[in-house]
Amino acid sequence: MRFKFTPALVVTGLLVCVGGAAASVGKQSLDDAGSQQGATALTGVQTVESAPVEIPSGSTASVRAYCPSGMRVIGTGFYSSITDVGFVKAYGSFVGGFFNNKSSIPVSVHVQAICALETSGLTALSKSEDFERDVRQLSEQWQLMQQDAR
Repeated sequence: MRFKFTPALVVTGLLVCVGGAAASVGKQSLDDAGSQQGATALTGVQTVESAPVEIPSGSTASVRAYCPSGMRVIGTGFYSSITDVGFVKAYGSFVGGFFNNKSSIPVSVHVQAICALETSGLTALSKSEDFERDVRQLSEQWQLMQQDAR
């Protein structure tokens, strides 16, 4: 009998892996000198979604979801329907996304920030300027691709 992967099996496997990783967060151990080491527990985890943005046919849009004050992004998510996704990235205290609607109808998109209270282990690696640069670069690339297609 040949083993077959099903979507349910794959999702179950992912949940087991993520669950095991989540169970180890906050686990402390002692090194040879007796001092504590290990991951710090995440506290105050909260999910924030941007407002839905409608993108007209043939247009692009950038979207942001901001963590509350004193929190940092630890995860991202998005909904894009049939739109091309340029990127969805964490930028320290917010998640930014860029979308290109190549369809013939308007579409709605939003991004999600999964946030945790800021601790010494969570640092902002990116800034708003990085997001603006990423949007500008991808916009230019897509415009060139569109010109080449003509």
